[in-house]
Amino acid sequence: MINELGLFRAKYPSQYLPLQVPIQAIVGSADVTVPINQTIIFAEQARKAGDNCTTVIIQGEDHFAHMNPSSKSWNKALTFILSFIP
Repeated sequence: MINELGLFRAKYPSQYLPLQVPIQAIVGSADVTVPINQTIIFAEQARKAGDNCTTVIIQGEDHFAHMNPSSKSWNKALTFILSFIP
Protein backbone atom coordinates (compact mmCIF):
# COMPACT_ATOMS: atom_id res chain seq x y z
CA MET A 1 0.00 0.00 0.00
CA ILE A 2 1.30 3.44 -0.90
CA ASN A 3 1.83 5.75 2.06
CA GLU A 4 1.63 9.55 2.07
CA LEU A 5 5.35 9.95 1.38
CA GLY A 6 5.10 7.54 -1.57
CA LEU A 7 2.12 9.46 -2.93
CA PHE A 8 4.03 12.75 -2.58
CA ARG A 9 7.00 11.29 -4.45
CA ALA A 10 4.74 9.99 -7.21
CA LYS A 11 3.07 13.39 -7.61
CA TYR A 12 6.28 15.44 -7.48
CA PRO A 13 9.06 13.71 -9.43
CA SER A 14 10.99 17.00 -9.53
CA GLN A 15 12.29 16.20 -6.02
CA TYR A 16 14.60 13.64 -7.65
CA LEU A 17 16.27 16.22 -9.90
CA PRO A 18 18.85 16.35 -11.22
CA LEU A 19 18.59 12.87 -12.71
CA GLN A 20 21.84 13.31 -14.62
CA VAL A 21 20.47 11.43 -17.63
CA PRO A 22 18.76 12.81 -20.74
CA ILE A 23 15.01 13.23 -20.30
CA GLN A 24 12.28 13.49 -22.91
CA ALA A 25 9.03 14.55 -21.24
CA ILE A 26 6.24 13.36 -23.53
CA VAL A 27 2.66 14.46 -22.92
CA GLY A 28 -0.48 14.16 -24.99
CA SER A 29 -2.63 17.20 -25.64
CA ALA A 30 -5.70 15.13 -24.64
CA ASP A 31 -4.16 14.03 -21.32
CA VAL A 32 -6.65 14.63 -18.51
CA THR A 33 -4.60 12.65 -15.94
CA VAL A 34 -1.52 14.90 -15.91
CA PRO A 35 -2.07 18.47 -17.11
CA ILE A 36 0.28 19.58 -19.90
CA ASN A 37 1.40 22.48 -17.74
CA GLN A 38 2.64 20.07 -15.07
CA THR A 39 4.86 18.34 -17.64
CA ILE A 40 6.15 21.67 -18.92
CA ILE A 41 6.97 22.82 -15.38
CA PHE A 42 8.78 19.53 -14.66
CA ALA A 43 10.87 19.95 -17.82
CA GLU A 44 11.76 23.51 -16.85
CA GLN A 45 12.76 22.37 -13.37
CA ALA A 46 14.89 19.59 -14.86
CA ARG A 47 16.71 22.04 -17.12
CA LYS A 48 17.26 24.46 -14.22
CA ALA A 49 18.71 21.56 -12.21
CA GLY A 50 21.16 20.92 -15.04
CA ASP A 51 19.47 18.04 -16.82
CA ASN A 52 19.18 17.81 -20.59
CA CYS A 53 15.39 17.73 -20.92
CA THR A 54 13.13 18.18 -23.92
CA THR A 55 9.35 18.46 -23.93
CA VAL A 56 7.23 16.83 -26.61
CA ILE A 57 3.49 17.49 -26.83
CA ILE A 58 1.64 14.97 -28.98
CA GLN A 59 -1.57 16.38 -30.40
CA GLY A 60 -4.71 14.34 -29.69
CA GLU A 61 -3.12 11.67 -27.53
CA ASP A 62 -4.05 10.90 -23.94
CA HIS A 63 -2.11 9.83 -20.87
CA PHE A 64 -1.90 6.16 -21.82
CA ALA A 65 -1.15 6.49 -25.54
CA HIS A 66 2.53 5.71 -24.99
CA MET A 67 1.57 2.10 -24.20
CA ASN A 68 0.16 1.62 -27.71
CA PRO A 69 2.89 0.66 -30.21
CA SER A 70 0.98 2.37 -33.02
CA SER A 71 0.84 5.75 -31.24
CA LYS A 72 2.99 8.79 -31.91
CA SER A 73 3.97 8.84 -28.22
CA TRP A 74 5.32 5.29 -28.43
CA ASN A 75 7.28 6.18 -31.56
CA LYS A 76 8.76 9.33 -29.97
CA ALA A 77 9.78 7.42 -26.84
CA LEU A 78 11.26 4.55 -28.83
CA THR A 79 13.20 6.90 -31.11
CA PHE A 80 14.55 8.75 -28.07
CA ILE A 81 15.67 5.54 -26.36
CA LEU A 82 17.22 4.08 -29.49
CA SER A 83 19.19 7.30 -30.05
CA PHE A 84 21.46 6.23 -27.18
CA ILE A 85 22.28 2.82 -28.62
CA PRO A 86 25.33 2.85 -30.89
